[in-house]
Amino acid sequence: MMETLKSNSIVLTAMTTMEAKTFCCFLLFLLPVVTLSAKTDTCESGEENCRQYEFSTIEELEEKLLNDKELFEYISKQLENNVEVNINTAVTTQDSSETILTKNGFLKECNGLWYKYFEGKKTFKLAVSQCEQYEGRLISTGYRDFDIRRSLLQTIRGKNSTSRFWIGLRRDNINTSLWNWSDGIQATNTSDIWIAREPNNRYGELCGMNKSSVSKNQTVNDLSCNEKLAYFCEVEIK
Repeated sequence: MMETLKSNSIVLTAMTTMEAKTFCCFLLFLLPVVTLSAKTDTCESGEENCRQYEFSTIEELEEKLLNDKELFEYISKQLENNVEVNINTAVTTQDSSETILTKNGFLKECNGLWYKYFEGKKTFKLAVSQCEQYEGRLISTGYRDFDIRRSLLQTIRGKNSTSRFWIGLRRDNINTSLWNWSDGIQATNTSDIWIAREPNNRYGELCGMNKSSVSKNQTVNDLSCNEKLAYFCEVEIK
């Protein structure tokens, strides 16, 4: 997720044809506006030996570089003649992290973190991976706060949910009496989060999940990480 980036410029000197091809590949990582000039100063519109190419998307830039023979030959000729090619990139403003999360259905809670419930059932590992795509984790901080947990549970009512979903809690690989939350906090087998007689590690149950219980606070059960459940993602914007 990117905030606004400033303009930047790169000056390249002589290259072989092969290096020029590599250079074209490198340009694929640049963003929308590219100006090429045989001069070392900024390329002004209408100047002789000035070529300007504008693109609204990375896909357009990629297609232009791969299919525009004139553009490739121009760059290659300038570089092979030991002429400096001045590349100025004007990078457009990208959506802020908050805008991206909002567009993807995340809700901001009073603790400043963002949350989204995913109905699609996945193993614990795949659920973690999905949350990481949003630079987040399985719900941890918000889950330990009962008021936020209650608020989030209200948002998933009527979504074919039995309130069984993965949370960001996993048994420690070395000390099995310890459990690690995804935000770095540690819990134990005797913490007051567990449903009665849990965790029991009946079948090598190493991952934590939310499960309805008679207690409003003790709602955590241990389960095999290979089971498939819905999950809540939690994103902290830093």
